[in-house]
Amino acid sequence: MCQSFRFRILFQGILGGFLILGSVLEVSVSHAGEIYGRVAQDGKPLSGTSVTIECPSLSKGQTTTTDRNGVYRFPSGPSGEEQCKVSVEGSSNAVTIFTSKRRTSANLEIMKGRLRKR
Repeated sequence: MCQSFRFRILFQGILGGFLILGSVLEVSVSHAGEIYGRVAQDGKPLSGTSVTIECPSLSKGQTTTTDRNGVYRFPSGPSGEEQCKVSVEGSSNAVTIFTSKRRTSANLEIMKGRLRKR
């Protein structure tokens, strides 16, 4: 009886550990969607330009910088479907994109100071 009681305590401890670990893992991957694309102006890639994204599920906006090819990437954006606003340095407006569950591509272009999706 004493051995059976110890086994039950051990089993409950292991099970509880898995439940706690599962909760921690769920929290750490809650923003696992990727948003990426290219920014151009007059058909030419914009390098070193700030791109900002604001989504309801993110506590604050995220900003990144385009690479030499005009490519931007937000590796930890929203993990589900939602509506986000994207703005680019040098444009007078923001555009709305709709994210998917894993990866969302949004190519953008500045024409006459206004941002638009390509």
